[in-house]
Amino acid sequence: MIKVRTIQLQHLPHSKLRSFLIIFASVMAMVFISSVKAQDAGVKNRVLTTTQGKLSSPVITPNGQSVLFLDRPGGGSTTELFSIPIRGGTPTLLNPSLVTGGNIERFLLTPDGQQIVYLADQLVDNKMELFIMPVTGGVATRLNAFTDSDDVSDFAISLDGHYVIYETNFGAGDLFSLELSTGNIVNLTSGLPSAFPRISDFKVDPTSRRVIFITFSAGFSRNAIFSVDLDGQNRVRLSVDTSDDTAIFSEFLVTGDGGHVVYAIADRFTGQAIELFSVPVDGGLASKSLTPRVTRDQSYRRLRLTPDNAFVILLSNLLSENGSVELLKVPVFTNQPIERLNQVFDNNFSSVNYLEVSPDGRFVVYIADSQVPFQESLFQVSVDGGTPIQLNQPGTGHEVAFNFAVSPDSQWVVYVEEVDKTTDQLQLFAAPMTGGEILTLSEPISDEDENDFEFVFSNDSQKIISLSPNLDQLFLSEITLEQSLCVVIPTQNEKVVSFCL
Repeated sequence: MIKVRTIQLQHLPHSKLRSFLIIFASVMAMVFISSVKAQDAGVKNRVLTTTQGKLSSPVITPNGQSVLFLDRPGGGSTTELFSIPIRGGTPTLLNPSLVTGGNIERFLLTPDGQQIVYLADQLVDNKMELFIMPVTGGVATRLNAFTDSDDVSDFAISLDGHYVIYETNFGAGDLFSLELSTGNIVNLTSGLPSAFPRISDFKVDPTSRRVIFITFSAGFSRNAIFSVDLDGQNRVRLSVDTSDDTAIFSEFLVTGDGGHVVYAIADRFTGQAIELFSVPVDGGLASKSLTPRVTRDQSYRRLRLTPDNAFVILLSNLLSENGSVELLKVPVFTNQPIERLNQVFDNNFSSVNYLEVSPDGRFVVYIADSQVPFQESLFQVSVDGGTPIQLNQPGTGHEVAFNFAVSPDSQWVVYVEEVDKTTDQLQLFAAPMTGGEILTLSEPISDEDENDFEFVFSNDSQKIISLSPNLDQLFLSEITLEQSLCVVIPTQNEKVVSFCL
């Protein structure tokens, strides 16, 4: 279809400007304009690979060309790492041969997408170690260096790609920093106070400067939060003292500028967070309370920071009159009041169960009971407040499952619906962030193993890799956008005509 738009120009000069417009038009003739409206979008679906084994952990490379995943080929017991072109082909085994009984437990891509760091008992059965190899496969180099009694239990890569942080012996060991360019390893927890000898969780701050970690005592009677430079210097304790009835909550956040840590105190008996605090990551200042300390029948959970670091979005029954869990916005640096973001329905007990903040920081996407009692639906609301929008199709009787993903460009939300409860049929959909036509990403699939869809976006937000609930197929869904070729032509009667194909 050709769209024609005519614009009247006032006081158009003579031949020189008209000649300029003609030259300008010839340049603009090759400009493409893409629309992201749902009615202009379509979906292309295809099966990438099918296995008799067990697929897991799909990851799209940063360049969008390949998908990495774990599989147990032929239904065997050995888990290995594979790569496949994103539009299909033959899977390629990436890792070297593993010792009999060995498996790859977990892997991460370096931020530049050039290397893979993975955790495996590759050399000795049941001895978990760290290895690094090119993203195309080949020779793998062992990264860790410690005694035979130690195993790597968890690891992370700094966002600048220069360091690997790893933990040993499932919290009973130490926390190490390894510089990839030199191979230098530093023990970050050496010399910790004897009251806190164990590690329960850690994060690298987004600026790749500090590591923040939670420690606890051997009898679990006390715990604390510390931060330390990646080179092991300037370690400080950040958290307030706990009591016999309280503990540091396992979930904590680091602001995007790496400047502050948001953490919570939990009720020791329920395990639920009852008060939030913020503290500078370098220490030096006392922790600032962000919320009231609530009673044992109340809590804070599912903590998420907005990208501007100004607010924590969380779930709580703090403001609820009937005990239902609501979506709240908590200021981090100001004394503004705590706000409710979700819609409260009068006809039922409505609770919010899951949330994510969009990457652009404009929206909160959440799952909550809809106007139909105990039927969970998908909603979007502005971080600034306002009326929420239901994103999944209302009135279908379908229930949204407990997982969804927001695209990197914040334009789409991919989610799962249970479309037939009697046969446990699940189906994958994509909804525009601001509402509109919903795209179908899969056929209904029987959830025989009681798993769920696992899915991931490409960096350009147009490709989605999903793992079937039965863990035997990888799917590619491509969101295609209508493109219009617009040609601008100045005419002799002082008008400009633009044709868009």
